[in-house]
Amino acid sequence: MKQIVKWALSMAVVVLAGCAGSAHKGGLPEGPPPPAVKTQVYSGNLPCKHCSRIETRLVLNGLDSSNAKDHTFIMDAKYVEHEGAQGGRRYTGSWDRLQGTPADPSAEVINLLDQQTDPQTMFHFQQIDGRTLELIDGQLQRYENGRGLRLYLEPSTEGWRKQDPAS
Repeated sequence: MKQIVKWALSMAVVVLAGCAGSAHKGGLPEGPPPPAVKTQVYSGNLPCKHCSRIETRLVLNGLDSSNAKDHTFIMDAKYVEHEGAQGGRRYTGSWDRLQGTPADPSAEVINLLDQQTDPQTMFHFQQIDGRTLELIDGQLQRYENGRGLRLYLEPSTEGWRKQDPAS
C-alpha cells in the first residue's frame, strides 16, 4: 500500500512539473503584465459661429506616464444644428503638458497635436482645476468668454484601462 501511495505521489509530481514547464511554451507571455495607463474623459459644449453648439468629448490617455508614446488623445466634435449639414469631426494625435502662460506662469496647459490634418492642428487647454479644462488661444491666452469654452471631467469614466501591448 505504501508503494502505491509513493507511486501516485511521484506521478503527481511528474504531471505537475510537466504542466508547469509547458505553461510558457503555450504562447502565454512571460514577465509582468502590460502597465496600466491612466485615462480621463472630458466633455462639454463649445460655442459655434455657424451652429448652435459643438458637443465635444476629449479622451486623454497616459496621464500618469512619463513615456511620450503613451500620451495620446481622441477628440470628437459634433456640430449641432449646423447651417449646412449635420456633422462632426474626430481629431486624434499626441499631447504634451506645458508649464505657464503669459498671464499665469504656474498654469498647466495641455497641448494637443492633431496628427491627421495637414498642416497639423494644435489645440491648447488650460487646466483650471482638477476637473476642468478651458480652451485657450495659440498664444496661450484665455478668451474673454472663457467660461463658455470649458470641458469637464466625466467622473464615471475617470480611471484606468489596460494598455494594448501591441500599440
